[in-house]
Amino acid sequence: MLNYPILKRNGTIGITAPSSGVKKELHPILKEAIERMEARVFAVQCGETPLMHSKLKSAPAYQRAEELNRML
Repeated sequence: MLNYPILKRNGTIGITAPSSGVKKELHPILKEAIERMEARVFAVQCGETPLMHSKLKSAPAYQRAEELNRML
């Protein structure tokens, strides 16, 4: 049985891309998802890597790792 964490109101959701980022043509979808979560009273902190995409990677490994560690 899976137990999913329950997000608390006024909590912060961090968005990072430890692998590939979101292609430019899909940025509006990511922006809409962020706006929907903010409308539900969540703070959303989006890093730089989700908006980057080059050769199936969002950014160099050190940058992805650094951003993920900051989010955690």
